[in-house]
Amino acid sequence: MIPFPESWLQNLLDDSRQPGHIGRIPYLLILRWFILLGIVLRFILDWFKYGVRTFGQPVAIALSTAGALILALWLTFRPLNPQASSITRKASVVIMLDIAIVYVAYLSTGNLQSDFFLFFFLPLISATEYLPDPVIVLAFFTTSAASFGLIYRLQISDKSANMSMPEALLKVFLGREFLFWD
Repeated sequence: MIPFPESWLQNLLDDSRQPGHIGRIPYLLILRWFILLGIVLRFILDWFKYGVRTFGQPVAIALSTAGALILALWLTFRPLNPQASSITRKASVVIMLDIAIVYVAYLSTGNLQSDFFLFFFLPLISATEYLPDPVIVLAFFTTSAASFGLIYRLQISDKSANMSMPEALLKVFLGREFLFWD
């Protein structure tokens, strides 16, 4: 085992609180890059497994992937400044883009019970890090509305789920909403 100097660990986990960071580690940015990786890998593996015939909507997949990449690159090189007077507006735009990207990527799966709903945690965590409480509630309701729209739309098109709309709302939507509230 390699011993780490205590000063190195102290420097890394500095206790100064900055939104989106644990110490000096930009966990929110890292999460964003992992979500991008998840989106890309999901569609690449789907393509290898099923071929082009069930690849989904190529334009939507390209848009969600490109949007996630551009936003991740932008925030890597121009992170949100919590001291800026326009932080609420800028963070709100980033959160709305996150919701749109996840919505389009989830819709592209064509799967009502996809695990992509977990990616909706990114805008929720971003909201709690950068926004005042009333705007956090608005971000939660916007995320919930997007999730409801997905459930409604995919319940109609995803015949493999074999659920009625009330079942989809109860099993899929409400189950996820309780997870988001925790």
